[in-house]
Amino acid sequence: MVIGKEGLEALVGVLAERGRTVIGPTACDGAIVLAELTSAEQLPYGWGAELEAGYYRIRAREDGMAFAHSAGPVSCTPRISSAPTAPSTSPAPIAPRSNGGCG
Repeated sequence: MVIGKEGLEALVGVLAERGRTVIGPTACDGAIVLAELTSAEQLPYGWGAELEAGYYRIRAREDGMAFAHSAGPVSCTPRISSAPTAPSTSPAPIAPRSNGGCG
């Protein structure tokens, strides 16, 4: 199944309306990282990553896809391991970013 930009925007909107914190990839500070999303426009449309030993760079892609990238340089484990085991109405904490926030 492929969901277009409009569908992703609707999905993020519905989740936010229901009090959910939406976490997804976004391009920030030269990397594709996980962050809290308020809009599907924050997804890394058209960005990919070049990976080699000791090397990580994002690069423009021609396909415009939102999820056509490899894992970024930051693990999602802290977000997952700090998440409550039962549904909660409060969002998981977000680590501060060096530039005061991307997206």
